[in-house]
Amino acid sequence: MANSQQKRAGAAVVLATALALTACGGETEAGGDPQDPESFSGQTLTYWSFYQEQEPQAQAIAGAIDEFEAATGATVDVEWQGRQMTQKLAPALRSNAPDVVEAPLDNLAPLLGDGQAEDLAGVFEMASINEEAPLTDAGLDKYMDLVKTGDGTTFMVPYSVLGFGLWYDAKTHPDLADNAPQNLDDLAALVADAGDGALALDADVGFYTMLWVESVLMRELGPERLREVIEDETGEAWDDDDVLAATERVGEVFPTEAFAEGTFGSKFPAVQEGWATGGADFLLNGSWIPQETQNTAGEDFEFASLEIPEGAFGEANAQIGLTGYSVPKSADNKELAKAFIRFVLEQPHQEAYATEGRAMSTRTDVTVPDELAGIEASIAAAEPVLLLDGVNVDYSGIVDEVMAAPMRDLLSGKVDAEGFAAAIGAAQANYWKAQG
Repeated sequence: MANSQQKRAGAAVVLATALALTACGGETEAGGDPQDPESFSGQTLTYWSFYQEQEPQAQAIAGAIDEFEAATGATVDVEWQGRQMTQKLAPALRSNAPDVVEAPLDNLAPLLGDGQAEDLAGVFEMASINEEAPLTDAGLDKYMDLVKTGDGTTFMVPYSVLGFGLWYDAKTHPDLADNAPQNLDDLAALVADAGDGALALDADVGFYTMLWVESVLMRELGPERLREVIEDETGEAWDDDDVLAATERVGEVFPTEAFAEGTFGSKFPAVQEGWATGGADFLLNGSWIPQETQNTAGEDFEFASLEIPEGAFGEANAQIGLTGYSVPKSADNKELAKAFIRFVLEQPHQEAYATEGRAMSTRTDVTVPDELAGIEASIAAAEPVLLLDGVNVDYSGIVDEVMAAPMRDLLSGKVDAEGFAAAIGAAQANYWKAQG
């Protein structure tokens, strides 16, 4: 994995340069002590969120903001930026950066993972205003290595863990809870028994298309081998015998005829909405699906999910994504920002977030919504691995620029394994050439 090491080394050089520039000037930042909340009185924290104000998750966070302001006398100037927040962040980092930003790991890493973020390792160990025990005692130590840059900087404190599974209505498939597929052959049999059109995918979304292919490749090759293939700058590794065999397994488990009508020709969320109303049996997607589709699915829909079972690789791993907080290096109020992050991660605030947002907290002492119990169990039972082994975190744009189109063609039957290897290999070689 020399390519990965070289690119991470490059990031470390950028980090060192940024630190040197920062040390040469800048305004004196305000201070404070979380053990003395009033030391933050009169300060103002600028906070950018990737949620919109009306979303349930935002409402839970807003409650924590109100309590933080009451406890400290500080003011939190929150901007509910929505999903376009990271597009606005890049120019802000050069001029007037917010003190705290919040978004998924793969959104923040390209902007803040190269020396543009404050090291937040200390937040995992610090006491909060209402909580003395460190976050590492609440289970967050499990994720610390996943939010570090190449030089070891902890640039994010994750508060929400995202899992992935094959979603279905438990009322339609009541036997699956006790008879889940144990391997990819079992899963292939389940899909075959469900019949044509049983799988729901909006293939115009590159990330969603990637999930179906990646889920099989990860189980067949394992995370390190998959990363090695993707980091091959020639793209020729896709022609290796083991990779071709794994690619062929995709079609065996998820044959083209198994996908619902409109999969390769409609616009999101048409097929997903069709699944929620009984138009398909299974939807491979993230732990946000119950929240996102509950209004369409209705009260009688009983959300449940299956883990993609093991393949030739054999070792269990739980693929995850993370959402959390970062502090830009150029922020004016870093100590206030750290105190705020630690406060929001207190157990009661995370309990509210999980309950109102129907989400999973990174804390192990927070209640898991019933519909996410299956995904939570798989994460608890195995070592967490970032989706794609974090390739989409390390290399911005690689899913859409390299993977999406060839993977869509593979699932639709337009190309076989060899054709897929040629297409993705060429796209990958071009991608790495463009990186310099």
